[in-house]
Amino acid sequence: MSDERDIRESLVGEVEEVLRLRAEALACRVEEDGALQRSALLVFRIGAHWYAVSVEAIREIFQDYEVAAIPCAPEFVRGVVSIRGEIVSVTDAATLMGIAPVAGSGESSAAVVLENEECTTALLVDEVGGIIDVPASGVELPLPHTKSSQAEYVTATVFVGDRLISVVNVDRILQPIGAGAL
Repeated sequence: MSDERDIRESLVGEVEEVLRLRAEALACRVEEDGALQRSALLVFRIGAHWYAVSVEAIREIFQDYEVAAIPCAPEFVRGVVSIRGEIVSVTDAATLMGIAPVAGSGESSAAVVLENEECTTALLVDEVGGIIDVPASGVELPLPHTKSSQAEYVTATVFVGDRLISVVNVDRILQPIGAGAL
């Protein structure tokens, strides 16, 4: 009878150890999943409104640059700049998205260099506001009153305090000219 009790206690101990290890593994997964369900966004102002892009799409930000104009380019392409020997197009975000300028904006615009596999551009913005960390649950669909000229460039909205921030569709911004017409 004591042998049976020893076997039972041994099995109970093994089961408890397996359950403890499973609980630890599951707890680690929750922490990892929680980290994956957050987004770091760079916030910037264009005109009177605030926008953001994922920091993963940003190569760099710079303030001091000279734009060389390109003849016959679309109005939203301000020209090109040389960044350490690489020629990069300069996109005027306000013109591209149909955003009315604010008095004094655009005079010393910051340039946020965005890139994906297809394209790189320096996106002109009026002011860089910093990086925010947003939980996935805080990202919502864009508001329906978004101007039609901006609708294709905005994929989501985020509320930070009392500020509404529109999340920019980087792939659409970086879509090569004429690629959507094919």
